[in-house]
Amino acid sequence: MNPNLANFDRQENSLSVRLFSSHSYDRSFSFQKLLQKQLLTATIKYLERAETPIPYRNSLLLDKITRSPLHLDRQNRCWRDPQSRYWHNRYLNTNGYFYRSAVCFSLASHVRMSPLTIARQLREIILNLDRDQADTIALETLGFTVEANEAGWLDFFPDDRTLAIWLSWLSTSNYTPFRSTSTINDNIFPIQYSHARCRSLLLLAARQELINLSDDYFNNPRETILFSDKKKYLERDNRLIFEEDLELDLIEALMRISDFLDTEYYSDRLLKIAFSLSESFLSFYDSSPFFNSRNRKQIIQARLGLIATVDFFLERILRQLNIEPLQEL
Repeated sequence: MNPNLANFDRQENSLSVRLFSSHSYDRSFSFQKLLQKQLLTATIKYLERAETPIPYRNSLLLDKITRSPLHLDRQNRCWRDPQSRYWHNRYLNTNGYFYRSAVCFSLASHVRMSPLTIARQLREIILNLDRDQADTIALETLGFTVEANEAGWLDFFPDDRTLAIWLSWLSTSNYTPFRSTSTINDNIFPIQYSHARCRSLLLLAARQELINLSDDYFNNPRETILFSDKKKYLERDNRLIFEEDLELDLIEALMRISDFLDTEYYSDRLLKIAFSLSESFLSFYDSSPFFNSRNRKQIIQARLGLIATVDFFLERILRQLNIEPLQEL
């Protein structure tokens, strides 16, 4: 297995798996893509260990698993309880995001076991994969809690530190070009407006000396290190700094668009998810007093990091659709 894609670390009495993503990776930074690769590796191990030989259809099965999307969801606020089963001393999962895989249902008919039994066995395989020591220098550790759901699903919970790393890298991502299928007839002003408001807020923050924007920041956002420090998004105890529902909803929208843009897609679907991101941003914008003097500078800068990331995505989507972005509103 390519060590630049994944690596695993066994923790005693822990249900945590650590994935490694290197700077030499394609930087699309889709959690779904990384977890699909993780599940494929675990499934191959599982089939190798199966007591009953699996027929030649293995390749079709593995291809199905590779292509099967994971479902992103978020639990209720009850997971903030420090006594929650998803709260670990080292790996905090305080915001409830999780990816759910149906891989065990695909395997059930092939090995004639219940999805729950397969889920438990796959989880153990994931936790016990040998650690690959190669290329660990310059790799950033991504931690997930893996759970075998009682119904037979496999759930992966990214910890808070992982979300902070991910947020700090998003504006350096590369994405798959889309396939243009038709002329755009939708009213795309909400997307243009959201993008322009993002830019205006960043410029206002710069004028108030909350952040430093280089003269060519908007032309070369990948060259900046303005929001690339994961510590901006973490409290001192490694909890994610965001707590408001609309902040967490916007992060979920960013997770969805990052996963989506790492697949092959068409202009109509691209527009749909761009509208969704725009809607999440506008809800966040309408209710958040960004520059309230009572707020700590760190939370203000962290929110500006979210805004910069939305700006990054919306501008690139508009340009892919051959629509000139508005500069400021």
